[in-house]
Amino acid sequence: MDTNYTCKYCGTTLTEHLSCDFCQIGFSLSDVCQNHHRQTQIPEEIPMIEDENEVLGKTTIDFLQEKTLTLYYLLKIARKAKDKAFRANEDEKYQVLIKKIYVLENLIYEREGVFPKSMQDSILKKKRNEIIEFEKYLNEKGKFTMNG
Repeated sequence: MDTNYTCKYCGTTLTEHLSCDFCQIGFSLSDVCQNHHRQTQIPEEIPMIEDENEVLGKTTIDFLQEKTLTLYYLLKIARKAKDKAFRANEDEKYQVLIKKIYVLENLIYEREGVFPKSMQDSILKKKRNEIIEFEKYLNEKGKFTMNG
C-alpha cells in the first residue's frame, strides 16, 4: 500500500509536490502527516538534561523544528548550563546561553502565550502528561484522524 501524505493542518491529501491545495501550503517530507493521522506531539527522544550540547549544538532553525515539549526540556538544559557557565566564569559561553534561552523562551511564548518562569521537573512532567492525556482523548473521540 502506498503512503498517503496528508496536510498536518486540514488532513487533505497532498499533491505529488507535498502541497496542500486547501491550505495553499507546501511541506517538507518531515512535516507531513500520513493517512490523515495527526502527528503526535510527544517527542521520540527527550534531550539529556545534563548535556548542554543539546542546546549549544542547535541553531534557531533547529529549535523551530522541535516539538514544544522538547523546547521545554531544552530550556531547562539551557538555564542550568547558563548558571554553570556563570559560576565557572565562562563569559563567552554564558553570553551564548543567554541568547539561546531568549530564543527558546520566545518560541514557547509564541506557541503557548506563556513560558515558565522557573523550570522544575514537575512542570516537564505536567506538560508531558497533558499531551498524553489530550492525545488519548483525541483517539477515544476518533479525532486523531481526519475523517471527511
